[in-house]
Amino acid sequence: MANTVSLLYTKSIKLFLMKPGIYAYFSLLILFLCFAGCTSKIQYNRQTQVNSNGQQVYQDSFYIQNFSIKYYFTEDQLKQKASAISCNRDGQIRILLGNKLIVPDNGSLFYSGKLVQDVAYTQMLTKQIRSILTYQNQTVYLDQKQIFWNPEYVNKFPTNVGDRKICSSNIIAFLQTAYHFTKNEKYKNKAFELMEKFGYLDNLMRPMKQIGPSDNDPVSKSLSEEWNHSDDEMYFLAYWGLYLYAFNPELKEKFREAIRDHWNIERPERNALWNFTYAMTGAKDFDLEQSIGFLKNYPIDLRNWIVKNSQRKDIELIPDNFRGQTTKELLPLNEIPLYRHNGQIFALDSDGDGNSLISAGDVWLLPYWMGRYIGVISAPIRNNSKN
Repeated sequence: MANTVSLLYTKSIKLFLMKPGIYAYFSLLILFLCFAGCTSKIQYNRQTQVNSNGQQVYQDSFYIQNFSIKYYFTEDQLKQKASAISCNRDGQIRILLGNKLIVPDNGSLFYSGKLVQDVAYTQMLTKQIRSILTYQNQTVYLDQKQIFWNPEYVNKFPTNVGDRKICSSNIIAFLQTAYHFTKNEKYKNKAFELMEKFGYLDNLMRPMKQIGPSDNDPVSKSLSEEWNHSDDEMYFLAYWGLYLYAFNPELKEKFREAIRDHWNIERPERNALWNFTYAMTGAKDFDLEQSIGFLKNYPIDLRNWIVKNSQRKDIELIPDNFRGQTTKELLPLNEIPLYRHNGQIFALDSDGDGNSLISAGDVWLLPYWMGRYIGVISAPIRNNSKN
């Protein structure tokens, strides 16, 4: 968000919440401050060197330019009361307008941004927020019932709602990965705080068989109406940071068990991505043959053609279930609707006209190169055969 140019001044990003009528006043004030900052910087950096004419020479160097991003309330927003503002450790700004949260959207050096409703967490949309503040670099919320922030927010879900498990699993994986590459103790300390104080280790270790529908509250109900296959993808991709970068051998073994438990639930899908992620833990029973079958039979034609299987008499249907599995055995990949890793591989029917692609090839490329990386697929073997 800054230009690295010479003869300029230190970076500072300012958030302006103003009425358009006083824009000129603030603009003049900004220009004055910027000019003063620039002059002070030049004086501070002047050196004693002189040129051939005996004149002092300023030793120029690169540093970051100061600039502002402006955000305006709309006329409708001005009619409401902005009662509180919070900025967390990630620089995310939230403003309480009435009982709704709004956040800065877009905006740059050259044009103003907007203040829009915060929809990052759909669970928050139904809450009647009364106040917000910043505590220990976290945004803390108060509704009509209680005070809560991120750790408490995750634990507000019943234990059988998948979001409680996946949020815990992913954040520990991310913190471990951050610590592995930076060696900054704050990531390690926060991970252990979440695991030991807020129960995130228990959350992520909870068996997948316990995940199911909940009628505890409207949000929990909406999040648990069916098995979320996008969550499966998020779990398995983050397992690489969860297992490989575990802080100690004891945690690593626990994480291996959590991954194995999840893999066993997904095993009927015969998905090479799930299988090779499980193989990453050193497992021997990761279904290599089924994984190669997935790669060999994944369709080359990735267009969205219409597919109908539900009328077939040669398939064995099973009762409706939370995971949405329709048949006892998975049909061949070239007979089912085109599949992405975050989709329902047991879907029998799909509409389509062949006018769009469901993938650029990543559904196949990711597990193939993952298999190559962990050494369960060799490089192509070439021979002199003409066949």
